[in-house]
Amino acid sequence: MTVPLIAPAAAQPPLAPTRRFPALLRFEVAGYELFPGPGGQGGITYDVPRGVTVVVGINGLGKTTLLTALFRALAGPREWKSRPLDAPAGSTPITLSDWRQADYFRDRVADDAADAMVSVTVAFGGGRLAVTRALRDLRVTALAVDGVEREPSQEAYEGAVLELSGFAEFEEFFLALRYLVFLFEDRQPLVWDRSAQADVLRLLFYDEAISREVRKLFDQIQQLDSRFRNTRAQVTKLRAEAAVARGGDGAGDGAVDGALEARIRAAETTEQALTDRFDAAREALDQADERRQLKRQEREDKRRSYEAQVREYERLEQQHYTTLFPRLEEVTQYLFARLGSAGGCLVCGNRAPDAHARLRACAAEGRCPVCDSTPERQERVVPAHEVSARRLEEHDRRVSTAKDAADAAVAAAEEAAEAYKQAGNALAALEEELARAQRELRHLAGQRPASQAERTQLERALRTVEANLQRDQAELTGREDEFERVIARGERRVSDLAEAVIGRFRRFARAFLAESCDLVYEKDRRRIGQQGRQFEFPVFRVRMTSAVAPDTLQERGTAAAVSESQREFIDLAFRMALIDTAADGDAAMLVLETPEASLDTVFVARAGQLLGLFANGGGGVGNRLIASSNLTRGEMIGALLGAVSPEDAGTDAVYALPPEQRRARVVDLLDLAARNAALRTYEGRYRRALDEALYPERAVAAPNAEP
Repeated sequence: MTVPLIAPAAAQPPLAPTRRFPALLRFEVAGYELFPGPGGQGGITYDVPRGVTVVVGINGLGKTTLLTALFRALAGPREWKSRPLDAPAGSTPITLSDWRQADYFRDRVADDAADAMVSVTVAFGGGRLAVTRALRDLRVTALAVDGVEREPSQEAYEGAVLELSGFAEFEEFFLALRYLVFLFEDRQPLVWDRSAQADVLRLLFYDEAISREVRKLFDQIQQLDSRFRNTRAQVTKLRAEAAVARGGDGAGDGAVDGALEARIRAAETTEQALTDRFDAAREALDQADERRQLKRQEREDKRRSYEAQVREYERLEQQHYTTLFPRLEEVTQYLFARLGSAGGCLVCGNRAPDAHARLRACAAEGRCPVCDSTPERQERVVPAHEVSARRLEEHDRRVSTAKDAADAAVAAAEEAAEAYKQAGNALAALEEELARAQRELRHLAGQRPASQAERTQLERALRTVEANLQRDQAELTGREDEFERVIARGERRVSDLAEAVIGRFRRFARAFLAESCDLVYEKDRRRIGQQGRQFEFPVFRVRMTSAVAPDTLQERGTAAAVSESQREFIDLAFRMALIDTAADGDAAMLVLETPEASLDTVFVARAGQLLGLFANGGGGVGNRLIASSNLTRGEMIGALLGAVSPEDAGTDAVYALPPEQRRARVVDLLDLAARNAALRTYEGRYRRALDEALYPERAVAAPNAEP
């Protein structure tokens, strides 16, 4: 039986308000060619149980695509405007813009995901939200809150999320999804990213009013800092120009150097001509870019159309051989079908066109591809072969036409790309030439003697900019004073909850790490902009023992200070501790691509325990943990499902799932995804590997059984 693993925490200050995380109850993907479903029909429909769910597959079956569909169901077509997920946050704002990979789901299928949809039902505490999106463009097609339908729009969806989750803004909910709920392979470790920690601690533990004020002031200080530095640069420049102008005695006021003026006029004419040419070249580049994008899209459309025709031809060809030779074994049918396609001979790898032509001739004339017998000498040929042969011949013409169109589209795309490259080179050359002309014009203009009027105007401009600098300095100081007071209130809130976070981290970390590992809570002093005062931000730092210091906890200040496997799971334990503390006993969810490649056999089992600790927690509907795993490392699947436990679990509660419950916790892409060549060829071996991963007890009970 499963054992609840999160012991009741000691009395902690109540959170106000509690942030409610999404807990996935059900999901459905329909009409998407990558996931046709069992028997090629129905797509994927899965009621997510409390605890662990494992998405199992092999390379190319769409594990990451499925997890991305779940993420996009909750995030929609939104993405950070400038913050990368795989790099430290720095002081980059969390402002959202349109998702730049809007064709992500369309590009993975032949029909542009025309009728594909993803639907999820999630719990936020006691509330329920159901949303359906079209995978083609992620628009909302259905929305309901607690069973009551609402307007199907992104705006209405975001309002419902804030209503149910308790987050102040959708940007903060998106940040929680990115840093805490969905953990993809490109994630940056959070525990070693001080700026990202500050963002996460603010949105989880500050009350709503303080959180809003901190974010507003932070952004204002950044803008004022940038404006102050720009104004200061203007002051420096104007002071230098004024000093040069004051150096003259005014005797030359009004004097005109005819030769200099002629050179200036010639330089102005040259600069204007180059500017006109530059504008025309930039417009030409824009037009070339539009054509390049169009031809690139046409190339992808024709490629997908050609691939779809090839797949249909392979199906018809295999069907034709079944009609010709009803008793032919399935593997032999596949061998013939593959030889007739671009895949080549499955036995020797031959891709020569003569083999392809011979097999097609056999199919067209009804001759046996093995012994070359004609139809009248074949006992098992049925008359239906003539019909299927004509169908095959007709579809072969379609394949040829589609291939010609695809080849032409490739050539057109290459031609458009080359034209774009040439237009870019021309623009770059003109830009360089224009810059030289502008420098020459400025140099010549600088040789003109300053008149009294010009000196007066320069002094007036300097006084104005110096006044602006003083105003910016005063405004920046005022905002900094205000921010210092507000951030101190937020920091006290985190300080009150620090022991709760540290206690949960210790428990999670102990499930995975052999070394002792702990957190220490500190105040991190740093600036918001490039200058100005430093502020105290809350931060947790990692300390851990080592082989050379087994009894001493030493700070590990960067991710490079620990091994790859330790880095992944220390960070995971930290995120779990934050979620568990912020949820305050309510349900939450983690969706992750497991970093199994960096783990040895012992630590795979311990990783399963760490994830099981989280999955078995949560009040209400309970926590959900959805993890993808590749069949190349079957130990991780067993560990995730509690079939493999570490030998050194000691007195800690052990995560264990009974054998009869494991199969229901698997989203099996071997059954649900489109079948690629590897699956068609080695399906039996993959299914045996999955069975062994789910039920390692059987291998132990029957070690001498035939493989």
